[in-house]
Amino acid sequence: MSNKIAGDRRMKKMRVARSVAAAAAILIWAGSLFATTTGKITGRITDASTGEPLIGANVILESTFQGAATDMDGNYVILNVDPGSYTISIMMIGYQSYRVTQAKVSIGLTTRIDAALSTQVISGEAVTVVAERPAIKKDLTATTAIVNAERIEAMPVTEVGDIVGMQAGMVNGHMRGGRSGEVAYWIDGVPVTDVYDGGQLVEVSKDMVQELQVISGAFNAEYGQAMSGIVNITTKSRFEKWGGSLTLYGGDYLTQHTDIFTGLSFNPIQTKNAEFSVQGPIIKDRLDVSFTTRQVYWEGHQRGEHRYNPWNYPETLDLSQVPELWQNYGADSPYLFYSLGDDAGIDSLILHNLMTEAYQESEWGLLLNRADYEAMPDSLADLYSLARAQWNAIYKEPLGDGSVTPMQWNQRAFYNSMVSLRLTNKLRISLQGSYTDFQWQDYDRHYRYNPYGRTTHSNESFSLLGKLVHSLSSNTFYNIGVSYSGKKYSKDNADGYIVYPELNIAPESYSFGFGGTDNSRFERQTRTQLVKFDLTSQVNTFNQLKFGLEARNHSLTMKSYSLLPPLERQILNIFEDPRMTAFRIPSDPADVNYSEYDH
Repeated sequence: MSNKIAGDRRMKKMRVARSVAAAAAILIWAGSLFATTTGKITGRITDASTGEPLIGANVILESTFQGAATDMDGNYVILNVDPGSYTISIMMIGYQSYRVTQAKVSIGLTTRIDAALSTQVISGEAVTVVAERPAIKKDLTATTAIVNAERIEAMPVTEVGDIVGMQAGMVNGHMRGGRSGEVAYWIDGVPVTDVYDGGQLVEVSKDMVQELQVISGAFNAEYGQAMSGIVNITTKSRFEKWGGSLTLYGGDYLTQHTDIFTGLSFNPIQTKNAEFSVQGPIIKDRLDVSFTTRQVYWEGHQRGEHRYNPWNYPETLDLSQVPELWQNYGADSPYLFYSLGDDAGIDSLILHNLMTEAYQESEWGLLLNRADYEAMPDSLADLYSLARAQWNAIYKEPLGDGSVTPMQWNQRAFYNSMVSLRLTNKLRISLQGSYTDFQWQDYDRHYRYNPYGRTTHSNESFSLLGKLVHSLSSNTFYNIGVSYSGKKYSKDNADGYIVYPELNIAPESYSFGFGGTDNSRFERQTRTQLVKFDLTSQVNTFNQLKFGLEARNHSLTMKSYSLLPPLERQILNIFEDPRMTAFRIPSDPADVNYSEYDH
């Protein structure tokens, strides 16, 4: 049985496709042009006694394959350094070795390490110093908050969004007073911003973050398509040893006002969180892998009562025909409840807030006493008896079972994985994948006593990233990156109930519905393909050259519609109309109410 489109229904399907942007630029060092994921170490090596520059001194980053030699002026530069903390060894024949520990490198910034070496006649112990943090970062041209892995580990947070929210300039997802969709999100040099609403496409586990930057001031041209600010994340790609973590916690709401918050009783495992991560080298210094996952279920504090089913339908009785009911029920508006089904029946003559079998008599097997039954008009009494008999034989739970169910819940699942392969000392390939599944329901007081009539929201998003980094020389390297990402948002009835709009109307003077479902539907899907190339070269001590190209392709599909029963069943028939229909969305593009857009 197929569904037709209501007169007031609208369905839109849009594809904003093939929006391709390409950019190329050259910049003499004043800041990066294309999003970088690494930093730079530079400095000058001199003789401690004379102050003369040392030519050919070796500067090595321990536990890596990176290093440099000083030039004629004693200067050196090490490019393409992943963010983190390093120990630097400086060596030259005839001079005492020099080690600098805790040298911090940040994304897009320069760490300067100078050293003065002392001469030695015989071999002795190396001089070890701790790198000092400069009071002023001269190349930090924008308001930037930098949070490294060590700080993240010590912070009382569970996700990256909590870290971002703690930085200056961020208030409830809004940066510098702008809209939430005006913040751009980057992971490992690739944008992961939803092209539709500007939100973050995928979640990244905090255990995978090597460094996070929140740029809330004027930012460089490398960060396009952002107005309020940038969240730039670099993930871990190199591990010295195997490690991992397991985090579990639970909780719930606690209140003394159970008369207001229905069914809210403390249960320490009502809210659940489980997070697991593992990372390490499969082949030391060559092949590294990592995997993280997080599962969260939050039940919320808003509850509903399952008094009615989505297929129940109330009809107000004319009490002038049965005045005796006024005295028995003590209220003004008893209702006759129908229930859709293949063998539909009438459930009972009850009030909205009076569900009891106090009037049931074993002789009649009815929910009415004999006086009430005899006071009913003959036609209504006959119909009631027939329907009640059918119902007793077929249905055991004509209305809801009265159970309490959460109405503000959400559940989330995050998955992140990474593989990094160093083919040679100068060539590295990395692959990364992220997937996020987010489902939730919003509280709606109309469905407080019919909680299964609501729709469920769903967000599924993914990101696949491949990256190649090749060092042509000690002063030049290039990156090639490709990514494919997407997001699907939908609003649907997870239980599959599609019933008639007449069932979803609250009777006069009542603010809660007695049955029905939310028949509105929405679906949006975005896809983005990206290819980028950038080259960096240190021309001399003071100038750096960058060149890059980037191309993006976006597509957007959107549908919005409401469901109604088939045309031949536009008038509700409680005895013939089924609870559920077989088809939800008309598939005929020739339908007059079907529209499609391509751009």
